[in-house]
Amino acid sequence: MNKKAGANTAALQVDELAAFKQRTAELEKENAQIATENEQLRQFSFEGFEIAKTVTQLADDKKRLTKELADQDGIVKNLQEQQEKIIEQLKEMGKLDELGPDKHSKFMR
Repeated sequence: MNKKAGANTAALQVDELAAFKQRTAELEKENAQIATENEQLRQFSFEGFEIAKTVTQLADDKKRLTKELADQDGIVKNLQEQQEKIIEQLKEMGKLDELGPDKHSKFMR
């Protein structure tokens, strides 16, 4: 191999090495960007999971509160019915008038 051919080969290797280094730098930059995107996606995924968990808890709370409200509504209606029966019984016994107007109005609510 002559000197000219050796110099061309060396120059080619230097060019290839420079291209390799440039490509490596580009890949490292791209890798850093992808790592940042992955971290953001991981965080979004975690937040989405927490939101879904909270929504499920809220739905469960709503069901429980709806049932409690229905139960309390039933209790109130039952107490109103009992109150009406007591008022009727007091009227029948003539006792309601003995309580006086201020106490009578409390029963008539």
